[in-house]
Amino acid sequence: MADGSKVSKNQRGPAGKRGETRQRILEAAHAAFTEMDYQHATFREIASRAEVDPALIAYYFKSKAQLLRESLALPEDPKKLIAAALMEGPAEETGHRLAAVILNTWEQAATAGTLSTLFTLLLEDASTQQVFACYIENEVLATVKQDLGIDLVLPIELMMSAVLGMLLSRYVVKLEPLASMSREDLIDVLGSIIQRLLGQLETVQ
Repeated sequence: MADGSKVSKNQRGPAGKRGETRQRILEAAHAAFTEMDYQHATFREIASRAEVDPALIAYYFKSKAQLLRESLALPEDPKKLIAAALMEGPAEETGHRLAAVILNTWEQAATAGTLSTLFTLLLEDASTQQVFACYIENEVLATVKQDLGIDLVLPIELMMSAVLGMLLSRYVVKLEPLASMSREDLIDVLGSIIQRLLGQLETVQ
């Protein structure tokens, strides 16, 4: 039975403590996304597990994709991170900055043990694939193009392919020597790869 953390007709937010209720929703969502596929881990299912009104989930989280990202301890909004790394500092060091941002932010998800869940969802669940693809196309790529005034679709998609492959190999499959490589060495290697991929701009534009 749900507790006092409900949304009444005359109240926009929850009656309970904001932090406690939000954390309970995140814990319930983590369990639901881990045990079920993306489609069946509905707001109603998560609300039942958290013992809150389903309306509270929409109150705290703008979308199911945001709830997925936060409940699985995934990194900060990637569009902001990518845009900042692309725009700040010398162009010849862009690859190194992107590699550092990627590895530093994904360490949280890796240590939380949730990368495996994310990759499983991306490989097996069509809804998750669609959400991920739409977010990358409409939020990340469109935002970068708007902020920088240039189309980086191909270089960024190539970069993401390399990064996802690295994350899978290092943190999920744990391939050696990649798995035991220091973060600094990996940033140097991945940075060089990303820099070359970004160089594709000279041939595709």
